[in-house]
Amino acid sequence: IAVANLHHPNVVMAHAVGNHDGLHFLEMEFVAGNSLQKTLDSQQRLSPTDALRITAQIADGLAAAHRAGLIHRDVKPDNVLMTKELHGLGLAKIGDFGLAKRVRGRGEKVFDDLVGTPHYMAPELFSGSQASPSTDVYALGVCLFRMLTGRLPFNGKTVKQLMAQAMTQPFPDVRAACVDLPNVLVEL
Repeated sequence: IAVANLHHPNVVMAHAVGNHDGLHFLEMEFVAGNSLQKTLDSQQRLSPTDALRITAQIADGLAAAHRAGLIHRDVKPDNVLMTKELHGLGLAKIGDFGLAKRVRGRGEKVFDDLVGTPHYMAPELFSGSQASPSTDVYALGVCLFRMLTGRLPFNGKTVKQLMAQAMTQPFPDVRAACVDLPNVLVEL
């Protein structure tokens, strides 16, 4: 219901929430296009301009969700849909709020089990901290890293290895794969 009340151009619109024969459903906007993941599968890397444009759009959608008291908890390229555009990638829309949690009070944290996609989870989640808007922002940073470099920052084969890498190793320098990036983008 909280997602159905969220209206933003960079969030997939929920039209209706209901129950039919004991099954809950969420009727969502149809987005003609592909996921950001499919775009990355075919292109490997995006230009800095496209990556920055998509990141800004996702950030706008997340900001709207955070203002509405929602934490997505599974920001990743599979959950970003790209509308079709005659020339270019179109508009980025965040979808799949299936793991989202509502925060009711200012500064209140989401207390729940560890959920999300390990490659995109903030290190503090692995050590027991609770989801917050900052954990969505970290996941967005991983998405940006992936768009610019064609790879993920940590490559552990198991969740345990990913946890250890994320908690003990510094986030890799994006310039190792993209030497010509402007400093402002590197800092971002």
